[in-house]
Amino acid sequence: MADYKDIIGLDIEAKSANPTDTVTGEIWFNTATGKLSYKKADGANTWTTGGDLNVGRRLHGGAGTQTAALMFGGIGVTPPHAGISQALTESYNGSSWTETGDLNSGGYQMANYGTQTAAGSVGRNSGPLQQVHEQFNGSSWTETTDTNDNRQYSKGAGTQTAALVFGGESETELYNGSSWTELSANINVVRLWAAGCGESTAALFFGGSPNGSASSATCESWNGTAWTEVNDMGTARFFLSGTGSQTAALAINGQSTKTTQQFNGTSWTEVNDQSLDMNQGAGSGTQTAALLFGSQIPGNTDKAEEWNPVDGTQTVDDA
Repeated sequence: MADYKDIIGLDIEAKSANPTDTVTGEIWFNTATGKLSYKKADGANTWTTGGDLNVGRRLHGGAGTQTAALMFGGIGVTPPHAGISQALTESYNGSSWTETGDLNSGGYQMANYGTQTAAGSVGRNSGPLQQVHEQFNGSSWTETTDTNDNRQYSKGAGTQTAALVFGGESETELYNGSSWTELSANINVVRLWAAGCGESTAALFFGGSPNGSASSATCESWNGTAWTEVNDMGTARFFLSGTGSQTAALAINGQSTKTTQQFNGTSWTEVNDQSLDMNQGAGSGTQTAALLFGSQIPGNTDKAEEWNPVDGTQTVDDA
């Protein structure tokens, strides 16, 4: 296998700042600091501070990536929004949040799917809004075909033309871009306040509460046809957040825990805890580049944290 010397050569380049696209073993001279720098392997992922939300909320929806995220709905936590169902939507660019087009109807505990510019919100907390389905185009929300069942406590996965909603107290439903179909295969263990991630043909559903008080570590995998129980999480919890894919998922925070765990398609591994207690938040991104935002915890309701590997860039002084 070729190494850095074989690919680049022995010359040391002068750069005005530390580059962001380095490879392990690369060496350069930083003209701004007057120091020799090099790249070693990145360290394990840790949580660091992201940009604050404009309005702190809990039990909201989320979609997108770490640097292009969307937050919508929820319950306001601090005055003047405290205890009020929200229609507010905010967009994240990797450093700050900007308010954009509101949902047509406010609410919380919705399922969600999609990207920052092509997202979906499914269901609400109570009443006739439990079946409502809205889609976002990057600037505004449009109501589209309602689900067949009430979708309180459900989770979502997929895209605007191929979405899956599952869990809570309802059947699994599949959306094809125009209509919803109830599927005969359903979750094996009914749970509230769980987490989910993935695509319409390959999803994961984990954690939650079977009765509104006890915590569950149960994890189930969807293969496009059926739900199958797989290895449990190491820490049982509800009000957790999840992101990633069916075979590379991230379980974040939860009631009375700041634990972060990674799923590799077979088993869960505990990794670095979150810095802040942020249960009842929402997540976006991948297993290795995630974002968690919003919370019910006083002082953290408007916070966001980013999950990234520790940069391996070093200067000679750091050696």
